[in-house]
Amino acid sequence: MSLISFGLKAPRSKRKVASTLSAFAEPEPDEPAPALSEAQTLSESDRLQNEGNSAADAEKYSTALQLWNQAISLTPFRAQLHEQKAQVFLQLGRCWDAVQCATRATELDVTWADAFLTLGRSQLGLGEPELALKSMETALQLQPELEEAQNEIAEVRMLTLQHKQHPDATTKRIKVV
Repeated sequence: MSLISFGLKAPRSKRKVASTLSAFAEPEPDEPAPALSEAQTLSESDRLQNEGNSAADAEKYSTALQLWNQAISLTPFRAQLHEQKAQVFLQLGRCWDAVQCATRATELDVTWADAFLTLGRSQLGLGEPELALKSMETALQLQPELEEAQNEIAEVRMLTLQHKQHPDATTKRIKVV
């Protein structure tokens, strides 16, 4: 006894379209790509960060930013990556982007003085000496021996005083150190 099955066939034109469309479909992977373990993720993030550092040292800032963005996509909680991006944005004169990245770094690690110093420099670049002073004072509170902050804070205090006395005049003269 043979089994007979009945089914409706699609009209020939629809079958032709379906087979043509299937030629453009993405191949189905046999197995999904295995997820990286936490150790592998951290290792890959470290590799990308180190490559980004080398690119930044060679003044290949676009490449550095791309590599650090990849590392951030793997480990978004690492304050150092955000702070490094802020430094590069300062080099490129993109102070607003620098403020955003430095702010994120200070949110992720509220005890890291260097992140607050970078935030202060970024804020100074935007013409906000009062905010810069607060950030640099925070850096010194966290790490009183931080020589860079000690050297820069006196100048920022002077700029803050000038800015309060003549807000329009000092905004144009502020230079990021």
